[in-house]
Amino acid sequence: MTNWTAHLQAAGARCHGERQIDFGDPRQAHQPNDATLLSPLIHLGILEIEGTDTKRFLQGQTSAQVELANGDFAPLTAFCSVKGRMLLTPNCCALPKTAIGCCSIAT
Repeated sequence: MTNWTAHLQAAGARCHGERQIDFGDPRQAHQPNDATLLSPLIHLGILEIEGTDTKRFLQGQTSAQVELANGDFAPLTAFCSVKGRMLLTPNCCALPKTAIGCCSIAT
């Protein structure tokens, strides 16, 4: 169990194995709610890259203009194979300091 899983359980989540979490009756999702809602995004993965040459490295590995990832904007990019075939289409997000994260659907 991770800290995030424990946090979700404290908010009322029920765990069914490692990758399946629910908050009870799915019909509740269709009801209006005035409170803040939590939604686990376990289908997403994050690749965090840090260092002094992070932007330069990612500029050579992705198709996006990495300088546009400034905290307010997360450009859609692509990681491509040597032959130029698209392998992954993440969003690049600027993180504190010199780190940049790429968020995409995990496979």
